[in-house]
Amino acid sequence: MLELDGLTKHFQSPDGEVVRAVDEVSLSVSAGEIVALYGPSGSGKTTLLKLVAALLPPDAGKVVVNGCEVSGLSGREAAAFRLTEVGLIRQTADFVPGASAIDNAAFKLLGRYRIKEARHRVEQLMGELGLGERLTHRGSQLSGGERQRVMIARALAIDPALVLADEPTGNLDSRRSEEVLRLLRRLSHERRTATILVTHDPLAARYADRVLELHDGRLRPHISSVASA
Repeated sequence: MLELDGLTKHFQSPDGEVVRAVDEVSLSVSAGEIVALYGPSGSGKTTLLKLVAALLPPDAGKVVVNGCEVSGLSGREAAAFRLTEVGLIRQTADFVPGASAIDNAAFKLLGRYRIKEARHRVEQLMGELGLGERLTHRGSQLSGGERQRVMIARALAIDPALVLADEPTGNLDSRRSEEVLRLLRRLSHERRTATILVTHDPLAARYADRVLELHDGRLRPHISSVASA
């Protein structure tokens, strides 16, 4: 479903040193598979995610999603790709100020449906995520785990081909982290969504089907076995 072939992105530091953020990375992710990219801060994980989401152009290599090469899309085409094909979950819940939980979850649907229909389409998903009683609550009225589940609902509401989760548990305690990861794993498997989970958290890596490490921009097998979740 997702194919990365020789993906490369280098930057130049202020002192002139070349930083090999992503260095000839090749990777295949199947529909319904969760792949964790595990590694310390500064290892190139977020840069790789931005390349996959067509938020950054690669220096070399390509990104192919469902047979379509997205690494060469124009700015407008890349925006449309992210709107219709990519569910992006960030470390910090990106709430629209003043909007309810259900309106935040339905945000990416508003370009295609009227607000009533968009809410209807996301309501069942929010119920599956345990948010059925919190639909009208604002961000300040929700716990950290609840806000992150709203972001999962937003990411999955469009039935994306690909979910990109960038440190989704970075601001959560261990109990809330497990809750979010368990839900993300279940829904990704049920919906046959290819998922890349970028993390430096060993707990998060346990919920993946496959775990790889990214160090100095290079991809390699995880050094220890992954416990079943």
